[in-house]
Amino acid sequence: MNPKLSFPLSRLAHRPGRPPVAWKLLLLIASALSAPSGHAQFTPADRGATNLFDGVATNFSEYVFYTNNTSFILNGARVSNDWTRIGSWDGNSSNLMVVSGSGSILFQTGTTVNKDHFMVGAGNAVDNRVFITNGGTVYARRIYVGANGAKRSLMVIGSGGSFTNFATTSAVGSGAGSDQNQVIVTNGGSFVQLSGNFGLGNSGSSNTILAVGGGFFQIASSLWLGDGGSGGTDNALIMTNGGIVGIANTMGSSYLGLNAGNDRNMILVSGAGSVFSNMNALLQVGVGGADNRVIVRDGGFMIARTNTVGLLASASGNSIQVLNRGILKTSALVISNANNAITNSGGVFLFDVSSPKIAPLNGSAIVVTNGTIGFFGITTADVMGSLGSNEIANITFQGANIFRLDSAANTAAASPQDYAFAADLSPNHYAGLELINGNTSWKSAWLRFGSSGSMLVSNTAASIQGVLTNAGVITVTRAKATFASNVILAAGGAFHAAGGNLTNIFSGGLTIDAGGRFVAEGGASRVEGVITNAGSIGVTNASVVFQNAVVNQGAYVSDPSTNAFNGVFTVGPTGYVSAAAGDLYAFGSDFVLQSTNRAAFNMAQAKVVFATNGYGLATTTAKHTLNLTNSGALDLGSNWISHLQLQTNFALGTLTIALSNQVTLTGVQSGGATNALYLGTLDLSAWDTSAAGLTNTLLGALALPNINLYYDRGDPGNAYLGGATYGLWGGGGLLIPIPEPTTLWAGAAGLALLAFLRRRA
Repeated sequence: MNPKLSFPLSRLAHRPGRPPVAWKLLLLIASALSAPSGHAQFTPADRGATNLFDGVATNFSEYVFYTNNTSFILNGARVSNDWTRIGSWDGNSSNLMVVSGSGSILFQTGTTVNKDHFMVGAGNAVDNRVFITNGGTVYARRIYVGANGAKRSLMVIGSGGSFTNFATTSAVGSGAGSDQNQVIVTNGGSFVQLSGNFGLGNSGSSNTILAVGGGFFQIASSLWLGDGGSGGTDNALIMTNGGIVGIANTMGSSYLGLNAGNDRNMILVSGAGSVFSNMNALLQVGVGGADNRVIVRDGGFMIARTNTVGLLASASGNSIQVLNRGILKTSALVISNANNAITNSGGVFLFDVSSPKIAPLNGSAIVVTNGTIGFFGITTADVMGSLGSNEIANITFQGANIFRLDSAANTAAASPQDYAFAADLSPNHYAGLELINGNTSWKSAWLRFGSSGSMLVSNTAASIQGVLTNAGVITVTRAKATFASNVILAAGGAFHAAGGNLTNIFSGGLTIDAGGRFVAEGGASRVEGVITNAGSIGVTNASVVFQNAVVNQGAYVSDPSTNAFNGVFTVGPTGYVSAAAGDLYAFGSDFVLQSTNRAAFNMAQAKVVFATNGYGLATTTAKHTLNLTNSGALDLGSNWISHLQLQTNFALGTLTIALSNQVTLTGVQSGGATNALYLGTLDLSAWDTSAAGLTNTLLGALALPNINLYYDRGDPGNAYLGGATYGLWGGGGLLIPIPEPTTLWAGAAGLALLAFLRRRA
């Protein structure tokens, strides 16, 4: 013993941990039982004593705390006893036990009835506390935190600490007057009950179990929350910030407000990663009591196979509330009496059967407002349920609601699944479709999204069958979506490929009408299928690979991005490309530039690459064509200061030709107008550009059969060309520098000509 011990708070610092597993439990039991024998009973001094077990092993029959005593089990100490009482009579208050450090164990072996438990506060004792942390462990047959009138008892299990209740029923706040007692499991701490039921607020009031920050609390069989002939009110089971509470027995159930007068008890599941799992059993909210609540909100997740609210005539004001992205996974929702409710406001009812039981009895209502009806793990979900094909029609719908397939598929049965999703129809007509997680599938002959409709495909390999017409918003993120038939983006319709690591396969092609938009944003995206665009394609902060032909009669806008085309990329007469400085366009096939849209076209600072690999390219054709036929890219001579003056003449920033690839530049010479291409840099850095090898390099990398190619002499990347003109292609086109101007009038005259051509266009 050391009465002068000052316990450092640093020992309570966070250290992640996991719930104990069976083999570990057996080893630690054996370890504890092997401890040397010691006292028959260990009792600290009546008041104010501090006791330290530091790295030692000892055992005794009883571990008793009276008033204002403190005990530490630290640094691998192993203490074995029959039962522990931390403040168990009137006036036995303000005691503290700390079990801390890896291998530090308190193990109870008692089997005598009423002398086999771990008790924190009983018989009107107040303010008794236990901290189990930093890998410390306690094993006990049963546990009571606040019993027979005790108040403000506290147990905190945190930072990898664990408590295992291995024999029988246990409770928090048991007995009249047992109020304001708490168990907190946090920071990776765990409480595991291996046998029996668990009571919270058996005649006691305002008692709490809190699982927070990765804390784990396991109940072996059933949970009784708020019961007893008197009291049993205002008790709460709370999971937040990643806390988890689970019932292990598949036949275990949860009961809130068991008797008349057991009122205002609550289960709260709040925040992403927070879970309450009632497995495949029953959740009854308000068996006989009033105003008991289950709230699942803000991304919290609850599993309860059958949910019944307001069972007896005395039960009123009881409710299940699923709010703001909270999820309730179930197969049945039942309200037995009026004045009770099940509501979903912005949350999710997730069903694991195709025809769930929905039974608002005796004038009650199950209401969904701007919420989601989802199906999990089945292949026969029916989108027509809300319109009368099953009991989902018994739900009262309000606002704009969503139909979700979570690792699921809709039915391929005789019932047609052709559907138009829109928010401006009746509330029981879904506004949106979601395909999420695992493998998902939608099957219909056609599928439409109105201007107020939406579709989300996320974290899934999704198959969508049926001609799809979209005037709303489709978002695909971190997913692979295969569209078996044609996809049409009508005026006002948008398709967002967002978040990267995704593939969109348009087996029947993608048609973007005027006013339609396809947007790839953030991360890497792959698109398969022929694309015809009369609207707009946008690539923002992303890299995108188009596997097949793209025909652009509208807008293609990038900023910043990498754009790879394994098929032919054609820009038609009305189409244009607007690229930010440094944007990269890689071609594994041909680039056909027919645009005459001078005002909008801008690739003067973009990098254009022809190659067979890299950037997402995967082709075997090393011979490419850059075809300017019928475009507005005209031969305006060489009297220019820089290619940047020729932005509206379809100039390119950099043209890079990969080793062993060849680009044929072609156009027309007719009607007094001749095509030509102006560049900032001709990048042949992968080739031999020495004086001895340059001729062979130019002949290998370029073919100029009929039009000229101009390069910027002042660009350092062109120094290897020496400012010379090259005519190596048998009287066809020439490779010509834009010279340093000897006078300024030539450049000014050229700008005047471009202004005239732009006005004419």
